Amino acid sequence: VCTIHAHKATVMDVKWNGNGNWLATASRDHLIKLFDIRTMKELWVLKGHKKDVNTISWHPVHESLFASGGSDGAILFWMVGNGREIGGMESAHEGFVWNLSWHPLGHLLCSGAND
Repeated sequence: VCTIHAHKATVMDVKWNGNGNWLATASRDHLIKLFDIRTMKELWVLKGHKKDVNTISWHPVHESLFASGGSDGAILFWMVGNGREIGGMESAHEGFVWNLSWHPLGHLLCSGAND
């Protein structure tokens, strides 16, 4: 059992990636943090959301790619090793993005939101 104290606000989502080595956290402090669980070290602090980050979803095929959804309605795309988002939709929804889920083949991303 281990506790990671990394955010200054509530953690909204925690997800393992496919290789089982990386853990991503989404928080109300507007940040995503990525940890290497083998070394228990923080690898990246990702800034891009203007408000709370509510959800994270790792791509099922490309293990370094994931998407995040925020309370500002934005969906952003990230690649491990790149310190900023690689793309996104600032107005994907009119309200909070609560859930993201990739199709098993990775060609579709579904999102659940207040609208």
